[in-house]
Amino acid sequence: MSAEMVTPPSGKASSERPLTVDDLKHQALRIRDTAEAGVREQLEGKAVRNAAIVAGVVLFALGMAYFMGSRRAPVCPEPPYPPVPYR
Repeated sequence: MSAEMVTPPSGKASSERPLTVDDLKHQALRIRDTAEAGVREQLEGKAVRNAAIVAGVVLFALGMAYFMGSRRAPVCPEPPYPPVPYR
């Protein structure tokens, strides 16, 4: 790729160093790398958060199962209602 000169939008030459296609390419690559790093960081953060949520739900389910299994219903000496006779 050649270092072609790009004129500023105003059409006037600026007193600063002229902008080249290579400058634009390098700037675009920096922006792409920054965006990819940000997306990667966000995805890693979501994975950690989701793992923590799953662990909490599993612990809650195990705790409820233990609680419900440790409870004992009172033993009734006789049924609470009289048996219905068959005809």
